[in-house]
Amino acid sequence: MQTNVLNPALSLLLLFGCTSDKGDTNGSDGSAVAELPTADTDDDSDSDADVDADTDADVDADADTDTNEGLDSGTERIDTGEPKPPDGWRSALFPDDWEPGLAIDLGDGAPVAQLQDFSYAGYRAGESPLPSLDDLASSATVSVTAHGADPSGGSDSTAAIQAAIDAVATDGGGIVLFPEGDYRIDGLLEVRQSGTILMGESTEATRLSFNRSDGMTDVNHLQFRGDRLTGESILLSDDVGIGQTVLPVNSVGDLLPGDTIGVGMVISDEWVTDHNMEGYWEFSLGARRTIFQRTVVAVDASATTPTVTIDVPIRYPMLVRDAADIRRESGFITECGIARMSLSSAVEWDAAWTNNRSHVLGFQNAQDCWAADLRSWEGLSGDGSHHLQSGGILLHKSRRVTVTDTTMEYAQNRGGGGNGYLFEIKQSDEVLIHGSVGRAGRHNFIQNWDFGSTGNVFLETLSELGESWTDSTGWIAPKGLSEYHHALAMANLVDASTAHDGWAAKNRLMWSSGAGHTATECVFWNMQGDGDLISLQYGRGYVIGTEGVSIRTEVTDFYDSMGTSPEDWVEGINEGATLWPPSLYREQLYRRGFGYGP
Repeated sequence: MQTNVLNPALSLLLLFGCTSDKGDTNGSDGSAVAELPTADTDDDSDSDADVDADTDADVDADADTDTNEGLDSGTERIDTGEPKPPDGWRSALFPDDWEPGLAIDLGDGAPVAQLQDFSYAGYRAGESPLPSLDDLASSATVSVTAHGADPSGGSDSTAAIQAAIDAVATDGGGIVLFPEGDYRIDGLLEVRQSGTILMGESTEATRLSFNRSDGMTDVNHLQFRGDRLTGESILLSDDVGIGQTVLPVNSVGDLLPGDTIGVGMVISDEWVTDHNMEGYWEFSLGARRTIFQRTVVAVDASATTPTVTIDVPIRYPMLVRDAADIRRESGFITECGIARMSLSSAVEWDAAWTNNRSHVLGFQNAQDCWAADLRSWEGLSGDGSHHLQSGGILLHKSRRVTVTDTTMEYAQNRGGGGNGYLFEIKQSDEVLIHGSVGRAGRHNFIQNWDFGSTGNVFLETLSELGESWTDSTGWIAPKGLSEYHHALAMANLVDASTAHDGWAAKNRLMWSSGAGHTATECVFWNMQGDGDLISLQYGRGYVIGTEGVSIRTEVTDFYDSMGTSPEDWVEGINEGATLWPPSLYREQLYRRGFGYGP
């Protein structure tokens, strides 16, 4: 494997990195192993002085995009059902007869090389399209103007809009309609009722301007929020490996098919030592964390070893040694959405730098929800050129959420401490961010803070103009990459996406309160652009098909590659144009029987 590497000392520019990403602190592999084929695994290597530190809490942000009719995606579909082109090539890990569990033993003592099935990401696990306008036609509809909202932007509409949201909640859900206009919102808005949809007329016609700047640290301007209620622990009776869906347990308790559960573990001293993260992963040491959110498909209490069968395979080994267990989880907000409007949180410049980790839109404890056809804009109280005080959209402790055809751009605060994150995922599973643009944030697309981000997909996204500012002057502003930022994000996919700044998965050591290894089993598939791609993952990582991007995968056991041996799997450098399929997510969804996705 040939690797051209820029001088690793360039990474010492981390002098301008983020500070602390602090959030909540609550407290055998089943693969079919194939022989190693001969395959080209060539890679360019380039290093970016990406620098950062951030702090993160329960906040949500905003999104932006455009769609065609109704809520249909405006993104051109890739027909992955056609035979591969004569001049195309396939990854050795994804042959024409690929099935989940196909793996290659490279004989280097590391886990087998394999591509997991990412097709469960998104609303209803990708098995249903987003609701169309026809689907919503019979829903109860309440106009915000009927409750006194001012579409001229001349007066504060917070109370009127919240009253419309509450009226829909009284009916058990429905549509909150925003007629054409600019709406000034000096306070905060919250949606707590499942089945609530906020609907504008278009991104050009309906525009919301959130103007509050006081006390906005770790606060979202507009939030969809459920509660997570956790049941009793049911311990696993045996270790569980990647790809398993049948979990051996000591007892099935009172679990029933259809229940949502959290498959979790204690972040034990032994587990931390296994990953060579002593002194780094202390933020969760000794605490139990939900790693995978799943739905129960079947229970079997009659067997000698009782079992619980789940809908989505396990993506990383779960060990009895670490008190691996399952617990019923309930209280999620479900079937909620927001579409066809523009959102802003821009304020006076200095005021934007007085808070950290403020997002314009957030989903917390949400399941089967969506955001579509959203855009950020300058707002009514900003500086005329920026759109967001800090963050865009935050997805926290959520599952099966789709964000599609959305643009978030031009953050004011791009400093350390968790700012300027335009599309942020925290402790969430199977989220799909599709056809979306992140522009001029600090980290435009990012996984952040603590364990439990798995199976998420960034599909056909564009990241550009990311900058990591050291202060509000922007005098020192190194390139800011989209990235896996914290605590071992497991088996996520960046698919058919373009980065003119870059993407990174690496060992961030003590940055962000000991982020350490940020990724494992993650895939970069068909990456394009003129940015930097850094893939230095723990265990296994994958770079398959690129066009234009500079690549760094060489392990030197220095700084951000420390402890990341063996080198990540690399194929098809500057051959992404002929990679088949062009989208891994779409092809896997098609093979699972649910079409091509959004």
